[in-house]
Amino acid sequence: MAEDFTLQEVLSDADAYYAAGAARGAVELLLQGWEQFEAAGMDSAVEAVQLALARICHAYWVKRDFAAGAQITAMVVSAALARARRTVEPGFAAVYAQAVAATGTSPFPLRRIFRHQNLIRLFSRVCADVSGEVAECGCARGLSFMELCLSFRKDHPDWAGEGFHVFDSFQGLSEPGKKDLAFVASDADRAQTARNMLPGNFAVAFELVRENIHREFPRAELHPGWIPSAFPAVAGRSFSFVHLDVDLYQPTLDSLDYFFPRLAGGGAIVTDDYNWPGARAAFDEFCAAHGLQLQATDTSQAFVLKS
Repeated sequence: MAEDFTLQEVLSDADAYYAAGAARGAVELLLQGWEQFEAAGMDSAVEAVQLALARICHAYWVKRDFAAGAQITAMVVSAALARARRTVEPGFAAVYAQAVAATGTSPFPLRRIFRHQNLIRLFSRVCADVSGEVAECGCARGLSFMELCLSFRKDHPDWAGEGFHVFDSFQGLSEPGKKDLAFVASDADRAQTARNMLPGNFAVAFELVRENIHREFPRAELHPGWIPSAFPAVAGRSFSFVHLDVDLYQPTLDSLDYFFPRLAGGGAIVTDDYNWPGARAAFDEFCAAHGLQLQATDTSQAFVLKS
C-alpha cells in the first residue's frame, strides 16, 4: 500500500476484488492491510483481516471448488507463517492447505498448524513401522482426520480410506465434570477454556462431516454416538494409531480404556487436549495406573506408546 488505509477501506476493497473474480487480488490486499495494522499495533483490525481471509477460503468450500480453495489457502497460510517468522515442513504445509480446503475449516488460528504438524510427524513415524487400523475420537469438521488420510495416501496412492475410523457424537461436547473444571495456576487461557466447555460446543452435523471425508476417502468409516457406546463397532480390530480430541475427562479416559488394550506393539495414542484439565487428568491417571511413560509436546499434546 502506498498510503495507510482504514480497516473499512481494506475490507471493502477486498470485497470488491473478490466479487469481480479476483480472489488473489483480494487476498493480497488483505495481507497488505494485515502488515499495516500489525505494525500499528491494531490487534482488532488484524483479527478482522484474518476473518476476511478465512471467509474467502471458506467460500471455495461452499462452491465445492476444492482445488482452487487449496491454492488460495496455501497462499494465506504461507503469508501468515512469514508474518510470524515461522516455518513448517513443505510437505505438511501442502497437506494442511488441502485439508483446510476440503473440510471448510478456517486456516486460523495459525498456532494450530504447529500442533497438527506434530500430530502428522508422530503418525507417519508410527505407521511406517506398525500395522493396524487408525481411529480418531472427536473430529469437528474433519480437519485432523483428513490430514491423517492425506498423509497416509502419499505412500498408498490407491487407498480409499479402508481401516480408518471416526468416532463423534456429532452433538458437540457432553456435560463437563469436576475434573474438567479443576484448573491449576499454570493453565493459560483458563477463562476461554472454560467457555469452550459449554455442552454442545463444537457440534458439526454428521452429514457434513461424512461428505467432507467421503469425497476423498469413501471407505473410511464414521461411527456416530457418544463415547464409549459407539466403540463396539470396531470390536476385534487392532489399531496402530489413535488420535483423541474429545477435550473432557470421561470420554478421554473411556477412549484410553478401550483402545490401549487393542493397540498393536509400537502403536500410539495421542491427545490433542493436554492443555485441558480433564484430558490431562485422564492421561496422567491412566499412565500412572498402568506404569506407562507419558510424553508431552510443546503444542498442547501428549502421547503414549505401547512397548
